[in-house]
Amino acid sequence: MLSGYTLSGLVFVALGTQGVGIEGIAIAALGCGVTFVVARQIGSNLSDQDGLALTQTIQLALIAFLVVIVAQFALAFFGVYTPTWLEIAISGFGVFLFAGVAVVDFYILPRSYRDEQYLPAALSMYLTYINLFIFILRLLISLNRD
Repeated sequence: MLSGYTLSGLVFVALGTQGVGIEGIAIAALGCGVTFVVARQIGSNLSDQDGLALTQTIQLALIAFLVVIVAQFALAFFGVYTPTWLEIAISGFGVFLFAGVAVVDFYILPRSYRDEQYLPAALSMYLTYINLFIFILRLLISLNRD
């Protein structure tokens, strides 16, 4: 639900940002689709040793990323201005991180879920896709701000 609220507000901002608009939303959706096609090829062919190492690395990066996002939110809440370069860095790192999460998802899903557990597996992929879309869109918006 939180991703839906975030996404609707972000799409509104993207539509109002000069240089992003509907084209930027289409680019973000296309970028997500291409990422998932590539991630499927990579994630499905990982060995167990490489897949587990990548999974642990992505988990650590997600924890660090969560700390940075909470810090950014806290600074904004107290009125501290976030520089544009920091917004671009956070958005860019988020894109790379969720591209890695997509690879991990394609590695983990066939090993963790049975056929009758299709709903939790689909939800996991959906959340990865939405987060990747959000961070691509954030990156496009922060690159096109005046």
